[in-house]
Amino acid sequence: MKRIVALITCMIMLSSISAFAASNTRTSGLYTYEFKGNGTLRIVDFNWEASQGDIYIPSMIDGYEVDIIGERAFEVNESENIFLRNKYDDVLVTLPNTITSIEDFAFHNAPVTAINIPLKTQSIGVGALLVKPQSERININVFSGHEKYATIDGNLYNKQKRELIATADTTSAELTIPDGIRSIAAYVFENKSVILKMPETVNTIGAYAFNGAVDYYIYQRCQFSKHITALGEYAFANTDCVLQEEDLTTLFHSLSIIPSHAFYAFNPLASSITIVIPGNVLSVGDYAFSDAESSLSITIKKGVQSLGPSAFEITPGFKKSKGSHWIKITIEEGLKEIGDNCFRGQTIDNAIPIQPMSAITPNAEGITIPGSVYRIGNSAFENVKLTEAKAFTIDLKEGVAAIGDSCFSGFKNITIIIPSTVTSIGNNAFDAATVTLVVNQGSYAEAYAIENGITYKYPESAEDLSWLTDP
Repeated sequence: MKRIVALITCMIMLSSISAFAASNTRTSGLYTYEFKGNGTLRIVDFNWEASQGDIYIPSMIDGYEVDIIGERAFEVNESENIFLRNKYDDVLVTLPNTITSIEDFAFHNAPVTAINIPLKTQSIGVGALLVKPQSERININVFSGHEKYATIDGNLYNKQKRELIATADTTSAELTIPDGIRSIAAYVFENKSVILKMPETVNTIGAYAFNGAVDYYIYQRCQFSKHITALGEYAFANTDCVLQEEDLTTLFHSLSIIPSHAFYAFNPLASSITIVIPGNVLSVGDYAFSDAESSLSITIKKGVQSLGPSAFEITPGFKKSKGSHWIKITIEEGLKEIGDNCFRGQTIDNAIPIQPMSAITPNAEGITIPGSVYRIGNSAFENVKLTEAKAFTIDLKEGVAAIGDSCFSGFKNITIIIPSTVTSIGNNAFDAATVTLVVNQGSYAEAYAIENGITYKYPESAEDLSWLTDP
């Protein structure tokens, strides 16, 4: 009986909560809003289909003060945008002086050609003004004397943060950011054609800031700051011809972390480029250079501590748009970890000899992984191919301790030298039918080879030539 009473009580409470949530949201004319409980409201949706053109948002709706334009409240999808642009010309939006906040993506993809920023507005979210009008330009009007926001050449800046928030051009952006600006907000140049001069005062580039950006003006290059200390995820993902070799060197100059997907699927102008990641970069994030459109010759300098999961992976189904695809990697001594799937699906160029280093150095004979690498992650070299079918050796130096699951699975017809310091080897770590392991007698690697039916041999002993110097 007590259980039944408790269950009924819970159901009543849940019903009350649901009823409260439902009653907290109302629709009045074109606007759907929610109460804030202090006599103000937040607009959460707008009926574009019923709208007749320019939008004049009232300061009061149903007796409540309009305080916030909510996240994605006026957002439209691509098909809706086309419909609205066919229905009427671009839309002018007038915000009341009561607005204190415009949240993330509030007008995303909307056909807005002009908008005002009221004096009371203290917050503008990321992508809030990523609009898509037919005129390909938005007129952003900031009230004179605004304590937080200002426009320069039509582009919107946060005065307190010294941050570029939005550009007046909505499909292309050719601008010189003024000296003194410190950061570029998230999404500012997403999917735009850009020609940019960035001052050295800029030290932060937000997430997705250049995602999908294009530079078709080959002879007018973007200029970047060498003082970037913070880079957001996907900052330069899917870019087309925006970045060249020297631009990457500039961007890495002061960075300590290359974040997740920062250069995912980026497409430089050249079919192959050289990238040097300096020692001030401590880590390379997951998918940081995955599915790059160009062949990469990469040098990871001493000081870099880790390569994240899938950092250079070619993902299943990826189809390169130009020519063959290969990678050359030089990682200097000091690297500690190669993450899961790090080089999975890559093709190592083993056609041109490179002078070996105490590092991972692709060359005609093989690659060497230094002893500072204590762990090689799951599937790190899975399904890696070679540009030429010939003998190839992977030499793990003393100090390497762990080889993950499927680490070299699918990497065919290779020889792997495994030191006695390796005390952990995961499941299906090698292509058992085609690999040969070189192991020390009595080592963990030897026991693993025997247990899994893998061909192995002992290192060839150096011939004793001491008799040549004996008295």
